[in-house]
Amino acid sequence: MNKQELQKFCENELESYIYDVSAPTIGNAWSKEKVDAQLKQLKIAIVEPYLEEMELRDSYEQLGMKEPEYEQLWVVADDNNGYKVFYDPLAEEFGLAEYAEKQMPTTMGVRGDFVGTFMAR
Repeated sequence: MNKQELQKFCENELESYIYDVSAPTIGNAWSKEKVDAQLKQLKIAIVEPYLEEMELRDSYEQLGMKEPEYEQLWVVADDNNGYKVFYDPLAEEFGLAEYAEKQMPTTMGVRGDFVGTFMAR
């Protein structure tokens, strides 16, 4: 998937998103107002995809490594509050990374669909 296709895919995922709690869940379902607020925030957070090097800390093995692994991943959303949603083309999934000013983003084991990953912040 190239940069333009990735951006269009993300926009389409947001546009067609339906919050469905028909399956058994842990915890309480979100209100329509909360979901709508998250979708509005995501719309603002979407960025033109760009590659950024990230420290991989998704698995227990990666967390225990003294020398971390790094990978170039596509940033597709940035909430400007410490979280970025990225696309991993090798795994073909979205993930969540945490970052602080002047620090490299670090993946954190949250993977899934575009909208759900953003809402997991």
